[in-house]
Order: sequence, then structure tokens, then C-alpha cells
Amino acid sequence: MQTPKILIVDDEMVHLDAIIDVIEDEDWNYEVFSAFNGKTALEIAKKEIPDLIISDWEMPEMNGIELIKHLKSEPKIADIPVIMCTGIMTTSENLETALNVGAVDYVRKPVDKIELIARIKANLHLAEKHSEVKELNKVLTVKYNEIKKLNEAKDRIFAVISHDLRGPVGTLKLFIDLVLSNLRNYSMEELEEFIEMISKQSGSVYSVLDNLLLWANSQRDNVNYQPMKQKIINAVADNVLLLNAGANKKGITIQNNIPEAITATFDNDLISTVIRNLINNAIKFTKQGGTVSINVEKGEHFHTIIVSDTGVGISPDRIGKILDRTLYETTFGTDTEKGSGLGLKLCLEFIEIHKGKIWVESELNKGSKFCFTLPVN
Repeated sequence: MQTPKILIVDDEMVHLDAIIDVIEDEDWNYEVFSAFNGKTALEIAKKEIPDLIISDWEMPEMNGIELIKHLKSEPKIADIPVIMCTGIMTTSENLETALNVGAVDYVRKPVDKIELIARIKANLHLAEKHSEVKELNKVLTVKYNEIKKLNEAKDRIFAVISHDLRGPVGTLKLFIDLVLSNLRNYSMEELEEFIEMISKQSGSVYSVLDNLLLWANSQRDNVNYQPMKQKIINAVADNVLLLNAGANKKGITIQNNIPEAITATFDNDLISTVIRNLINNAIKFTKQGGTVSINVEKGEHFHTIIVSDTGVGISPDRIGKILDRTLYETTFGTDTEKGSGLGLKLCLEFIEIHKGKIWVESELNKGSKFCFTLPVN
């Protein structure tokens, strides 16, 4: 413990000096402050945060009981222990009153040197232990929240595995068993149709697994964040190339309208995941023959990337839900594509790492815009 600070409060100099003399006669090194009333003592307490206050009861402007009440009402100074020291209010009822408002101890005037020193040392020791317990509680609270977060993450992982992996994997198994059991009886056209279905389901499983692994890493603060200044168009073009085949099957056109010269500072892997998920969602909820476009609005400190579609749109009550980190719900696209919302949660996490923002603008039956910002520098 550092040099203990003790604040003595008494409106009579003779009693103030007597207590100060007792303290200064000790071998221990104390830093002593004094005040003639509760009002002044309160100001000193706020400024110096003493380790112990020894206060008279009856004083002008603010008495000792009122001082304790004011101390207890302010979190910064509420834990300072107060010893009530009085020569008038000495009955057992007075003692009860002082303890009830928050005094930790009670001594009578004229003070006995041995008793006063014993009480000062005991209460300073208790105050030190109390402070240690508070710090330990803070550490335990942090650890508890970390464990709680991990448990919530585990529960969400199990929910995603249960709802969004079990179905596609089960369908895959069904198709494969069906083909194997009657392999010689199917025509080439029928086999091609089965293989296409298997490919579609395996793509769905892979997408969920990829997002699941990335999300699990983000929950364990295990994301490898390496931002660098680079062209936005490259991250978009790579994902357009990757997702074009799925878009073509639905007759959907993907337009990359990002100018070649615009740059931002971002981690390519993380933002590529964001763009991929947003384009994939746009394709999922856009009908045959629709359009998905990627644009950018330049800003001084942040650029805004906009992934828009001509899809089914999102109702106002659902917009808040899809950007809620704690809510997971299974959704189906215009071609019965299944999703868990995990991809959007990843987008939230990864944009937050970049100190950016993400939001949604949508109108039912007209389409949606998913917008996010990236830092210029």
C-alpha cells in the first residue's frame, strides 16, 4: 500500500490537533489532511481520495452524519471508511445511527492514543483488503464474461450445425445413397441431374462451414488482421468471378461498378469474406433475371461500398433482426437456398475490426442495399 492518506474533520482546533499529534507520533508514514466542517472535508475527499476519514459529529455547515451520506452517494468516494469521533453523541443509539449511515467505527473524545492508533491501523488494513477484493471481483467479472461469451458462441455453433449443416448433409447422403443403390438403372441425363443436385448441396455445406470456421476464429479473437492500402476493385472482382456461375443459373447479372483507381485500407481476406457474403445474399434473394450491382461512394476518410439487388426486399421489422449479433434464423432464398444469417454476423465482426459501419436499406418487392464503410487511410 502507498503512503496512507488520512483526513481529519473537526470544527475545534484542540481536538483536531490532538488527533493529528497522535498520528504524527507513530512510526508509520501517514499523509494527513484536515478540515473544519463536512463541506470542506467532502471537497478534499473528492480531490485526494483519502484511505480513511476520522470525523467529528456536530459541526457547522455539514455535520459528520451528513458527510457520510454525501460520501456514500458518490461512487468514486463511497468506499472510503469513516471513523466517527465525538465527545457528545456517545449513547448506544448514537452509535447505531452512525453505523447505520455507513460509519465503520466509533471512538469517544477525548481520544485514547492506543485505542485510536489500533482502530486506524485496523481500518486501514480492512480498507486495503476491501480494495484487493474489489480488484479481484473486477478480474473475475471479466473472466466470467469471457466464459459466458464462449458458451454463447458454442451454443450458436451448435445451433448452426444443427439447422444449417444437418439438412444439406442429410440431403447429400440421400442423393448419394439413391444413386449408388440404382446406379445401373439411371440414364446419363438422370445421373447428371443428380450430380448437379449433389454439387449444389455440397456448395451450400462448404459455404456454411467456411463461414462457421471464420466466425469461430473471430469469437476467439483469433482473426489475422493485416490491413494495407489497396484497390477495392480487386476484392470485388475476385468474388464476382467466384459467384458468377451461381448467378448465371438464376439468370442474374452481377455488375462490378467499382472504378479502377479507388483505394482503401483493409485486410483483403476479411473484406473479401464480407463482399462474398453480401453478393451471395443478394443472389440468394433475387429472382430469375434480376441484377446485383456493386458500387462505391467516395468519402474523405471512409469510402462506402454498396451491394444492391433487385430482389424481394426486407421488411422494416426484419432489418433490425438481421443485424442483431444475438439472433440467428434460418431463411430461404428465391430458389429455396437455405441460410442461417451467420454470413451477415461475420460481416458485422469484420467491418467492426476495420472501425467501419454497416447498414441496410431495403424496400419490399423492390430490392435491398447493403452498405459498409472502409477507411481511406
